[in-house]
Amino acid sequence: MASQSHIRNPIEWGWERLKQTGQAVGSTANTMSGAWEAHDTAPPVVRRIGFADLKAALAEGARDFEAAEQT
Repeated sequence: MASQSHIRNPIEWGWERLKQTGQAVGSTANTMSGAWEAHDTAPPVVRRIGFADLKAALAEGARDFEAAEQT
């Protein structure tokens, strides 16, 4: 971006912002190219959790909390 030695009028300022927006959209489009190519793949598998899983997670969390308090 060039350094300006004057106060830009609203049209100059708006044009600069519009150019920057176009560059950002173009950059995003280049980044996203091919992102939807694999949209036909199988959906993720959702696993069920039970009471034992919750109990184990809480126990691990309590151990982590105790370890953090001791330091």
